[in-house]
Amino acid sequence: MRYLLAIIRLLIFGGILIFFIGRLLILSLFSGHNERRAMLHRRQFIRVILPVLGIRVHVQGRLPEDTGAALFVSNHRSYLDPVVVLHDALAHPVAKAEVASWPLISQGVRLTGIIFVQRDEQGSRVAARKAIEQNLLAGKSIFICPEGTTHIYKKTVEFHKAAFYLAAAHDVPVYPTAVEYGEPDAAFIGKDKFLPHFMKLFGHWKIPIYVSFGPPLKNSDGGKLLQATQNWIDQAGLELQAKYGLNWLEDRPTD
Repeated sequence: MRYLLAIIRLLIFGGILIFFIGRLLILSLFSGHNERRAMLHRRQFIRVILPVLGIRVHVQGRLPEDTGAALFVSNHRSYLDPVVVLHDALAHPVAKAEVASWPLISQGVRLTGIIFVQRDEQGSRVAARKAIEQNLLAGKSIFICPEGTTHIYKKTVEFHKAAFYLAAAHDVPVYPTAVEYGEPDAAFIGKDKFLPHFMKLFGHWKIPIYVSFGPPLKNSDGGKLLQATQNWIDQAGLELQAKYGLNWLEDRPTD
């Protein structure tokens, strides 16, 4: 039964995604590409598809509608993390290069704005850093998961620092976000592949996700800005875990 439910959801997901991609392409063909319209289009798709997939998002805090240039930051457990944050934030996500190979999804994210980075290639990381800086200087927002890898620890692991030093240098606010999952199968870790993981996860009737949006953080020192962001996310994550009884997460070996 769970497998059947996942197949039905996969088919519906594909159909709705094709519709939204097609609609955006037609709009762009007749009136030209508009970046903000594309991101609003993406947000509308997210808000339609999450209930279809059985996802119930419980939100604490609120983001302003228009932040201008900003850096949105969350912890990293799943490919759903950016989806959940972009449910509310209008930003360009930074994603691992593997996402570019995911059928349909890659086409959708390319149309609505994304920065790909190959984690093991220095040249790719430098290009991503330049793209982040250019977008921030142009008054646009960026979403990152600075841990760079998914895990199931209660607290975050080491953050990559480049984006925080850019935010500090250009007086850009950082909006910290903690994302936690009520369903352990949501964690996309190890050698998981997208399609098998999708089938496993979306065979569950309901998938609760808990989100806490924090206040804007600023500091002219990139290191201090990073630490303040990480501290806020860790504390908010622990509070969500306690509030919702998320006892499937583990302590880090260093804690």
